[in-house]
Order: sequence, then C-alpha cells, then structure tokens
Amino acid sequence: YIVSYFTDPEPLIHIDSVYDRTADLTIELWSMPTLLGKRYGTSKPLIILTSKDTLGIAEDVAYCLKNLKRATIVGENTAGGTVKMSKMKVGDTDFYVTVPVAKSINPITGKSWEINGVAPDVDVAAEDALDAA
Repeated sequence: YIVSYFTDPEPLIHIDSVYDRTADLTIELWSMPTLLGKRYGTSKPLIILTSKDTLGIAEDVAYCLKNLKRATIVGENTAGGTVKMSKMKVGDTDFYVTVPVAKSINPITGKSWEINGVAPDVDVAAEDALDAA
C-alpha cells in the first residue's frame, strides 16, 4: 500500500477501512512494516497536488495522508469518486447500471472522501498548484 512509503515502519498505523457492500465485509488496511522499495519516511515534507479530476484511489491516498497529518494537499477539491464500482444488469433488459459497491471509511475521521472529495489545505487552481506548493 503506497501510504506505507510515507510512514515509519513502526508502529503500524490503521490507514483506512473498506466496507464491501456485496460481501457485507469491512477490511482494515494497515501500514506495512517492510516494503519492496525505499521508504520515504516521515522526516521529509510531503505535498500532494490535486485537481477536480483527481479520482478514486488517488483521492484515498490524499485523504489518508492528509488526515494522518503527513501531507499538505495543494490544488482543487477532488472529484469525490468511489473505491469500487460494479456493473449490474437491470432486470431482463439490455440495460446496465454502474453502482458503487464499496466505501472507504477513514479511521481518524470516521468519514469518506466519496461524493464530497478531498478538500485541499491550500485552495488554488490546479494549474497554479505546483507554484503554490
């Protein structure tokens, strides 16, 4: 899990929970003590640039690191997407709908970035985010 690269190896941190509606199951996601690559750690600042087009798992990473007080978010409010979608057939027709079937629940806020997106700490237009950072 990418968030682990921006944490210390110990103590392990409860990063996120994902509730899967189809399985009626909540899975806790924890930081990983060992990684395949080099750990960035917590001693260096971390800035994440966002836009209205930042969507899905990218939002999850930004939301987790923001609420861990590990990153500063610079740019625009994100799209407010979802973790997992599923295509379902409507009755005995040729129509399908795509619906969210999982929900991210942050252990710090008890909320999700879905629908509302991730609010930046520094609110600027996406094209100005790098300069503002």
